[in-house]
Amino acid sequence: MKEVFPIIFGTLFCSVFVWFFLCYRLFQILETRHPDKYESMGKPSLIMNNSLSSYITFMKFLFKREWRNLDDSGLAP
Repeated sequence: MKEVFPIIFGTLFCSVFVWFFLCYRLFQILETRHPDKYESMGKPSLIMNNSLSSYITFMKFLFKREWRNLDDSGLAP
């Protein structure tokens, strides 16, 4: 069990940075290509204006797959 902990910890630690990078890229795309949607979400960002309501709106945007309605090939896989 001691050998597994550093591997799991390292993987989770790296995944946090990946999450922040992907959120940052998504916020940039929304801000430049879809400013109306970005403003309706409350102009979310990683550090500034990081309120609970903007976080909940962002999570709804992701989990309800509202990004599909934007018809942006840069957002869809």
